Amino acid sequence: MLDRVTGVVSSDSIERKDILNLIKTVYNTVVYVDLTADSHKVLYATSDEVERSLIKLESNSAWFEVCADIIMVYREDFDEFRKFCDVDRISSWLRKGEKYMCLQFRRLSGGQFRWSLMEIVAAENSSYDELAVYIYIRDVDEDYRRHIEEKNLFKMVESNELIKNTILLVEDDDISRTLLYGILAPSYKVITAGNGREALSVLERDGDAVSLIILDLYMPEMNGYEFISALKEHPTIKMIPIIVTTSHDTADEEIKCFREGVFDFISKPYSSDVIISRVNNAIKVNYNRNMLSVLRMDNVTGLYSREYFTQMAEQMLYRNPDIEYDVICSEIENFRAIKEQYGIKIGKAILQYVANQYRKYQCDGSIIGMVRPEMFAMIVPHGYNAYEQMKYSFKPENIDDKAMEFGIPKFVQKFGVYEKVDRSKPVLTMCDRAQIAMGTIKGHYGDNVAKYDSSMRDTLVKNQKILTNMEEAIRSKQFQVWFQPKHDLCSGKVVGAEALVRWIHPQYGYMSPGEFIPVFEANGFVTKVDHFVWEQTFEAISRWRKNNMPVVPISINMSRMDFIRREDTHKIITLAKQYNIDPKDVHLEVTETAYMDNPGSVLDGVNELKDYGFAIEMDDFGSGYSSLSVFGEMPVDVLKLDMLFIQQKQSDKGDKTIKYIIDLAKALDLKVIAEGVETVEQASRLQNMGCDYAQGFFYSRPIPMDEFEEYVLNAECCCV
Repeated sequence: MLDRVTGVVSSDSIERKDILNLIKTVYNTVVYVDLTADSHKVLYATSDEVERSLIKLESNSAWFEVCADIIMVYREDFDEFRKFCDVDRISSWLRKGEKYMCLQFRRLSGGQFRWSLMEIVAAENSSYDELAVYIYIRDVDEDYRRHIEEKNLFKMVESNELIKNTILLVEDDDISRTLLYGILAPSYKVITAGNGREALSVLERDGDAVSLIILDLYMPEMNGYEFISALKEHPTIKMIPIIVTTSHDTADEEIKCFREGVFDFISKPYSSDVIISRVNNAIKVNYNRNMLSVLRMDNVTGLYSREYFTQMAEQMLYRNPDIEYDVICSEIENFRAIKEQYGIKIGKAILQYVANQYRKYQCDGSIIGMVRPEMFAMIVPHGYNAYEQMKYSFKPENIDDKAMEFGIPKFVQKFGVYEKVDRSKPVLTMCDRAQIAMGTIKGHYGDNVAKYDSSMRDTLVKNQKILTNMEEAIRSKQFQVWFQPKHDLCSGKVVGAEALVRWIHPQYGYMSPGEFIPVFEANGFVTKVDHFVWEQTFEAISRWRKNNMPVVPISINMSRMDFIRREDTHKIITLAKQYNIDPKDVHLEVTETAYMDNPGSVLDGVNELKDYGFAIEMDDFGSGYSSLSVFGEMPVDVLKLDMLFIQQKQSDKGDKTIKYIIDLAKALDLKVIAEGVETVEQASRLQNMGCDYAQGFFYSRPIPMDEFEEYVLNAECCCV
C-alpha cells in the first residue's frame, strides 16, 4: 500500500529510510499536496532554492500557478504544464478513482533545457471528500530522448513496411507478367514495367514505395543485367532486393546473378507456393536489415548512433592494443541561432554537410558517429595527426560553392582533440575530455581546435568546487556587489559605474569572477547571481536617493540566460517598481554574443525593457563576432568597446578600425564607452578619436559599495 508520507509502496521488510534514499536517488523534487485543506509540504528537493520557493507559497492554487516558473519550465511547455497542474482538473481526476497521471516537459537544468517527468500519485488517504496527492519530478532527458528517437525510427520503419510491401514486376512477356501478377496481387500491391528502362523510370518516381523487384533477365531495350548495373548508380534505390526469374536454368547464370548482388533466383515454370515463400523471405530479410540500419545510424547524418559508435570504438581499441588513438569531438558554433535564422531544414543540411566532410577526411581505422544531438565524434589512429587536420581542413572558407548553392551559410566549427586516449576510460569519457577541450575555445574568434591536457582536469576540479559552494554562497551572502566608475574622457567627471559581482568565500577567500562566472553561465546559476546583483543595485540606488547622496547611472549586466525566460526580464521591471527606481538611473548591458545565441528572445526582452525606460548598452563590442546588423535591430543607446580591442598593440590599422567604429556609432547617435583603459596614453588616444567615456584601472579598479560611495562623494560627478 502507499505510505502516507512518501507515497510509495511500504513493506514491513523494507526500512523507511531505504525507501526515502531510493526516492532521493530517482527524484529531484517530492511534494505532498492536500487539495482539500489547500496545503502542501515539500518532502524533498535537490535544489535548496526550489525548496524554499515552494515552501513559501501559501496555497495550492499559488503553488500550481507559479510552479512552472520556480522549476524553470521551458516556455513552449508552459501552457501544457499549467493545464496539467490545474487544481480542478486534478480534483476531478481523483474523484473518478484515478490513481496516477504523468507529464513529460522540459526544464532548465545545467544550463540547458532537459526533459523531466512529473508524476502525480493519489495518496492512500485520498477519497471523494478528502483529496491528496504526491507529486514526483525526475530527470528523464537521456532516456526520453533515446525513447522518442527509437519510437520515431520504429514508426518510420514500420510505416515503410506497410507502404513498401509493393512489388515492381519487370517482365516483357505478357503471359508471364499476367501469371506472376495473379500470384502476387492477393498479398501485395504490384506495379509492372515492360523492360529495364521503363523500370528505372518507375523507381525514380516511386522508388520509396517499392520493397522488392522481380526481374526477368532477357528483355528488349535494357535487359536484366544492364538494369542491375544501372540500379547501382542510384544511392537511394540500389538497396532494394531483387529476385531474378528466367527460363535459362543454369548454374553459371545463378552464380553470375548472385555476384551482381541479386537476392534470390526463381526458374520458370513458376510454382505459386515457391514464389510467395521466397518473396516473403526477401521482404522480411530486407525489413530486418533496414531496422538494424536505422538503430545503428543517426537519422539525420547517416553516421553511427551514440550507442553503435561506442560499441564499434570499444571493439577497435580492444582489437588493436598496440595502436594509439585520438578522439575528436566537434560542434557548430551558435548553431541554435543559425537554425532560428535559416530554419530547421537548413540546420539539417548543415549537419549532413559536416557529416560528409568527416567522411571525406576519414582515414583507415577510424570511426565516426553522433555522440550527442548535433555533436560529432571521430576516433582515429594517432598517426592521423588529428589536431592539424581539424585546424586546416574544417575552416569556414573551405565550404564549397555547391553547398552555398543549396543555401548553406558560412559557419564555424569548434573541435576538441583528446590525444593518445587512456584505454582504461569508457569511450564516452574520452569524448567528454575532447568536449572539455572544445569548450575552452567557444566564443574565441579564430580558434577552431584545442587539445585536452591535464590542466583542464584541474579546471574541472575548480569548477566542481564552485558548483559545490554556489548555493551556500547565495544563502550566506558571500557574494558582494562592487562598482567600477565610468569617467567622461573630456571633463574627467564620474558619469556612471558598472555593478560587478565579487565572491568572498570564508575558506578560499577572494574567488576570481573569471573562474566562477563561466561556470555559472554554463549551468544556468548565473541568473540567480544576476538577480542578486540587480536587487543589491536597486536597493543601493534607492538608499542613495533617500539620503540625498550623489547618484550616477549604474550599469547592470544581463547574461544570455536572463533572456531564455520572459520572467527574468520582467524581474528588472518588478525591482524598479519595488524600489521606486527611475529607469534613467539604470543602464542594462547586453553582450552581442547573447544576442547572436538567441536573437529572438533577446530582441523581445530588450525592446520591452527599452520601452519601460532603461538605457541599453551593447557590451563587449569588438570581441570577435561584431556585426553591424545588430544596430538595425536592437534599440542600443551606448556602444561599449571590448577591453581587448582597446589594449591591443597600437598600430595605424588598429587605430583606424577603432576610429571607424566610433564614427559609425556617432552617426547612429550612440554614445561610446571604452572599457579596460589602463594608461594615460590609451585615454588620450580614445579622446582624440571622439570616444565619450572610459572605464578601467587608469581611473579605478572595481571597489566595494562603501568605497564607491566615498569615491562619488569626493569626485566631481555628472549626477542625475
